[in-house]
Formats: sequence, C-alpha cells, structure tokens
Amino acid sequence: LYAFPPEAFESISKKEGYVRRRAGIKSVEVCRPPHVIIDQARRFAVYSDDFIAVPARQIGISGQPSKQSHLKSLSLYLSSDFARYSEFFRSPIMGVQESISNLDTLKTLPIPDFSEKDLRILAQLYEQLAATENSSGGFIDVLDLQSQREELEKQANELIYECLGLSPEERLLVHDLIHERRKMLRGKVSQELIKAPSKAEIRAYIEVLKGQLDDFIDVEDRQQHTISVVCQSPSAMLEIRIVDSSATDTLQVSRADKNLANEFIELRNRLTRQYSQWLYFERTLTVFDDDRTYLFKPLERLSWLPSQALSDATDLIAQTLCAEPI
Repeated sequence: LYAFPPEAFESISKKEGYVRRRAGIKSVEVCRPPHVIIDQARRFAVYSDDFIAVPARQIGISGQPSKQSHLKSLSLYLSSDFARYSEFFRSPIMGVQESISNLDTLKTLPIPDFSEKDLRILAQLYEQLAATENSSGGFIDVLDLQSQREELEKQANELIYECLGLSPEERLLVHDLIHERRKMLRGKVSQELIKAPSKAEIRAYIEVLKGQLDDFIDVEDRQQHTISVVCQSPSAMLEIRIVDSSATDTLQVSRADKNLANEFIELRNRLTRQYSQWLYFERTLTVFDDDRTYLFKPLERLSWLPSQALSDATDLIAQTLCAEPI
C-alpha cells in the first residue's frame, strides 16, 4: 500500500478533538505533514502531505517540508523486501504469533547512505507507485497496474540492494524469505509451495546450483559442472558431473521415461518413513558415484527455490570435502 484510499479517512469531531497536555501534544507533532505513517504489522509505510491523526499503536515519522524527497524515499525503503526481511529477524514477535513490530525494532533498522541521486530516484519511484493506487478500471486495467507495480517495486528493491552492497546470494535469501518461505510460518502449509515447480523454476534452481559449484572449482582447472534433471512426479533426480570448461548445453531438464518412473516410485517409498499416524519426514538422497553425483529431491516448489540451491550447494561441497576415500 503506497497511498490511503479516500474511504479510509473521516473527520475528527469536536467532541473527539481533545488531547492531553502531558502526553498528547508530542503525538500531534507526527500528525503534521509531511510525514510517513507506518502500520504496526508493517503492511504499509505511506507518505502523506495531509494532516492525518496517527492511530494508537501505529507509528508516525514527521519531517520538514524541505525533506519531502527524504520522507518518500524512507517510505519506499520501509516497504522494501530488505527492510521487511531485517525486521523479521529483529522483532521478538514477528512471525511467532502476531506479525507486529514496534518502534524500538524500527529504530534498529540499518539505513543505507543514499546519495542525492538515489533519493531522487526512490522518491520518483514512490510517486509512480502511489499513482497506481485508487485507480478504477476493468479487469485488464487492473492486470496492467499490477504488472506496472511489480516492475516499479523490482527497480526500488534493486537500487536498495546496491546501496546496501548486498551480494547476489544475499538478495536471493531476502527475496525467497519475504515472497515464499514466510508462507510457512506458524505451522501453515502453503499449497503454492508444495505444488510441482515449473520448468523455468527448476532451471533457475540449477543455474544457481551450478554457479555455486563452479565457484568452488579452481579457475586454473578449466572445468565446470554440468547438471541434468529428470522429473517424474512426485520426485526428481539431478545428475551432476564435472566436464571441460568448453562444454556447452550444461543445463538440461527432461521428464523420466516409464522404466525410470517406476524406479522413482520405489525410491520414494524407501525415503519416506512414517513415524506416527500424522508425522512424516520427507528426505532427500545424495549418491556419489566416481565423477558423478546424484541428488534426489521431492518435486515441490519449496525444494526448488533459488535460496535452497545455495543450501544444497553448500551441503554438496561439505560432503565432498569430508568424504573418506573407499
């Protein structure tokens, strides 16, 4: 949310227009524009030029009229993936029972050292995002606005990542937690995360996996990894080999034939153990065979996130280093 809809406001009646001298005057200061109003559940951080009474337990940040671009940039930063990711780990309660973050947690957030150019770009992006709110139109118009919003948010997140100096791997961790893994909080089972991944998602996973494994190889060896994925619901097998650096078509995704499909079913039955009537453990299997490594995984989106590729690469490298010769 980047702008409040008109129906969210109502005038304060004269009967309700009183504040306590002792504690209320200070609260009125954050109601004066320009200011940013932040929800305690971090669903929005909206900049406004209007005098708005900040409700109890919500947070207001006010500034001078000359600092409008700073406040708009701050509003967009507090709505960014990184800010939400950081607050998730800093708040003692967010994600545990209620997703609430207080003022003390907000004050601990790292603020990037934005240049004047960065502030100007972020302020413009915020204005464009706010303009997409409260727009009326048909179904097609709504889809166009949603696509426009996603592109603007992507630009803002990338700029914030650059200002913070986050590596590509760190950006993957932030994105997957905010947009994917948080759907599993508080014992929830997201159907979106346990459905079969698309071919594009599998390819994105193996691209990250290959990049991590290739980085581990000495550059002077002039070698690289090739990864082939064979899918047969509800499982998939990855074959990982080291080949010459001149090799092409190093990433392949295909479906299993009938014979291999039957082998997958038998393998899955062995890997899935029923410990009680309601509790199950889904396991993966790693097999090292000379210059080839086989990795068996359940065909569920949660197991094919780019951030999971980082974890799987770390496990494979660790197992390779710790393996004892036979």
